[in-house]
Amino acid sequence: MLCAVLLSMGNIAHSQGLRNAGAKINITSGAYLNVTGTNGGFTNLSNASATADVVNAGTFRVQGNWTNNDAQAVFGSSPGSGVVVLDGGTQNIGGSEETHFYDLQVGGSNRKILTGTSNATGATVFGAINLQNQSLELNQKTLTIENDLNTSIAQSGNGRIISETYGSNVDDYGRVRWNIGTTVDTYSIPFGTDEATPQNIVFVYDIQQSGTPASPYRSFATYATDDNNSNSYIPYSVTHLTDNEGFQNGSSIIDRFWLIDEENTGVGVDGTGGNTDDPAYGASPNPRPIVYYTFTYSDDDFTGNSITASQITPQRFNHDENRWLDWMYSDDNPPFPSPWVFNNDPGNNQLTMTVGADASTWEEDMYPIWTLVDNSDPLPIELVRFVGQCDGENVELRWTTWTETNNDFFTLERSLNGEDFETVDILNGAGNSNQPISYELVDQNAFSGTSYYRLKMTDTYGKISYSSVIVVTCGDGSIDFNFVNAYDVDHTEIVVEFTAHENEDFNILLFDAAGRRALDYSGVAINGMNKVRLPSGSLAQGIYVINLNNNIKNYSKKVLLH
Repeated sequence: MLCAVLLSMGNIAHSQGLRNAGAKINITSGAYLNVTGTNGGFTNLSNASATADVVNAGTFRVQGNWTNNDAQAVFGSSPGSGVVVLDGGTQNIGGSEETHFYDLQVGGSNRKILTGTSNATGATVFGAINLQNQSLELNQKTLTIENDLNTSIAQSGNGRIISETYGSNVDDYGRVRWNIGTTVDTYSIPFGTDEATPQNIVFVYDIQQSGTPASPYRSFATYATDDNNSNSYIPYSVTHLTDNEGFQNGSSIIDRFWLIDEENTGVGVDGTGGNTDDPAYGASPNPRPIVYYTFTYSDDDFTGNSITASQITPQRFNHDENRWLDWMYSDDNPPFPSPWVFNNDPGNNQLTMTVGADASTWEEDMYPIWTLVDNSDPLPIELVRFVGQCDGENVELRWTTWTETNNDFFTLERSLNGEDFETVDILNGAGNSNQPISYELVDQNAFSGTSYYRLKMTDTYGKISYSSVIVVTCGDGSIDFNFVNAYDVDHTEIVVEFTAHENEDFNILLFDAAGRRALDYSGVAINGMNKVRLPSGSLAQGIYVINLNNNIKNYSKKVLLH
């Protein structure tokens, strides 16, 4: 075994691979060390040396696997100025320890894969990584970029970073962790789908105002789920994918998640909270970072879902409060603090929006997990209950919010046909609240018979969202057996409202989410409006299905017990 090897100007090739068992290899500027052939590759064995095993100022070219088992990371903590070229077929970058590359060039005839053992974090690049028409698959590992230049990741052709890898855990994805610091610039992470020819799903992190970040590092990841988000691969801290009424909403969500971790929310890159390297902000820094996010999704990410591309809007999950926060601005130029942008470009599968422009919501914007949702059926926001009931010729409308963010006012609207609505009244919102708040309005000019009601919610910036539509029937306006409404009252009883046009038998069955019968009630209806109260205090919270029938007609409706 050689104790030291000096490569100066020239080209030295090893066709059967190279195993380094402690030799000191020095590749000077202009020199080439070529390890050719797919059966060999480079293996750096563990040794007791406290210095780098390879000093590289030239070119180290390998066509087989790259394996490092030494704690000095092959090139040490200051890996020189040379380039490592991986241009074989499928090549693994692995071993028991990570490698500290300076420049890394990925080419050849197939993708490269990070395959380090569990105590290896992946690979670190101090200079630049260049994806020359071939991809790097992160394989649940972390690629760390220590250079804050926005040119530190370059790609051409089909060269992509593949962060999505499916396995037995919901957090089976890799991350790009970039030491961006406070530089005002545009950073592109050329993500691609996990296909033979990856689709372009680049993520762009465009810093408009640097501010004072909690950490110089940002971590980025993205991965797809099954159609309609039907599998279990949702991010580690997301507990639900439900809409305003508490029902599963996977079909209205694009089949992809993004994790943009500013390392400030108490959840670190390993998915656990309370990390000392990932502190939460106590308050917005001054100045605060303001960033444009550009999400790019693939053609397959909404195939088969109930999504209109022009209605896609981003939402992020607050893992501390276990809720999705809405971000449904539809105006390209709303009255927001400058800089501000919202641009949905469905023709190019892209959406760009601003994070951090509003000081009052800046901390919430920093939560790391994002997805895109059809804004006609958003993920759960604040409204949890909206019901109506008759009071003589009037209709009483009540609703409850769990939380409110910048909520300016509610507009109660009614309709005769469920399509054409008019304003009944306007009621101020609470602005911002983290406590349940109940509201009530009375429609003193209610239509005779059946009416349809909805809430229009307007925030302080003019953003509008709507509740689901409820149906209220008063008097004898309906002359047929018909399901009108069902709702939970303070988790003590379920109220079922229906109409009948003669005295007739009816049955009410209540089923839980597993299809088990939870309640069974039979009675005789009267002509006109009927209201049945069923005790529910012994039932667990959750979603139930109410079945109402008169042995001729059969209706079903979901109800949320909370």
